[in-house]
Amino acid sequence: MEIIKFGYFLYLAYYGKMSEELVEKLMGSVPADIDFNYWPRHEPREAKVVEMYFRHNRPSEVGLRKISSITWARVIYLENLGRRNLLLADYEQDAILGLMSGSLGHLSRQLDSTYEIKLLQKRDEEAIFAYIQNHPLSLVAERDLLRRAAGQVNKKCDFRFLAKEYIKIHPDKAFRRFDAQQLLFELPFCGEIQHALVEQSSMDDPVLHDSVIEQMLDEAASKVTHPSTDVLKHFLSRSFIKNPALREKMLKMTFPSDLTAQIKIALMREKLHSFGYWSEENTEEMEIISMPSGRQRDEKVYLIVTEEGQLSPEMAAWIAWKYPDWADDVATKFCGFAEGVAEKLNYSIEMDRFCSQHWLY
Repeated sequence: MEIIKFGYFLYLAYYGKMSEELVEKLMGSVPADIDFNYWPRHEPREAKVVEMYFRHNRPSEVGLRKISSITWARVIYLENLGRRNLLLADYEQDAILGLMSGSLGHLSRQLDSTYEIKLLQKRDEEAIFAYIQNHPLSLVAERDLLRRAAGQVNKKCDFRFLAKEYIKIHPDKAFRRFDAQQLLFELPFCGEIQHALVEQSSMDDPVLHDSVIEQMLDEAASKVTHPSTDVLKHFLSRSFIKNPALREKMLKMTFPSDLTAQIKIALMREKLHSFGYWSEENTEEMEIISMPSGRQRDEKVYLIVTEEGQLSPEMAAWIAWKYPDWADDVATKFCGFAEGVAEKLNYSIEMDRFCSQHWLY
């Protein structure tokens, strides 16, 4: 295509003056077997015009069926939806759900919640996975995903796997809203998903809502064994309870000894964290944590437990979680050592304040 004609066609495509017949003709002039992963976007020029058209125009239902039948055209249509100012029409979303499973990996605009539900209803694991790679789900779709994971009876579509992968892909967004998180901790058979969410917790970002933590505390304090207690222990190995009222309630409750030890470590970690203290990463400790369960790891942990308690807050919390029989020893030794560190940090801060005031007068 000559340069003048190319410029004119770009003008027509940009301002919505290009007919679908001309778009179809341009698509037909590009080799059908073109590798859309490697072809340069300025060549062939016909494809560049088609791309400009997709970026500024909504094809008709008939035109969309023709686009869907051509691989490279389908890909650049999906990739440019996110740059298009026009919202997705219902017939477009229906057509997108009817595409080959892998095509959803190119979709650059989130579907409406109604169509996300339809996507989950299809039970096409590949299509759902391709979609969540690029898009966090709406609240109603998250709740639907959880219900399907809890009610899963076979692996035709592994919704539990999808929910766990969804958390890994979108760690800052997946199941963070209260309504979704509350449902996650109410449904049965969602323990793996709960643990996957807790895995995103840190001292700076506890992740869990207060009501969820309170429910787990109540269950842990009861005389009945609840699966949520394992999730609570995992949470305390990574973070702490931030809400002062909830923390006060927790301190008045009675728990199994290993959980009580974890709570002591979490409280001390919080104290150190409030001073801005964060120990340097210990290479040996990181190697132990990454080891698979077995005799070698047990022996190394035992040596650490029998030392003077000078281990990092992260290691203390991890040992108390993974080795409940040693949780009391670790808590006693770590908290004794950490209390001394906290006193020194507090003294240093007070001296800095005193010196600052001294120089003011």
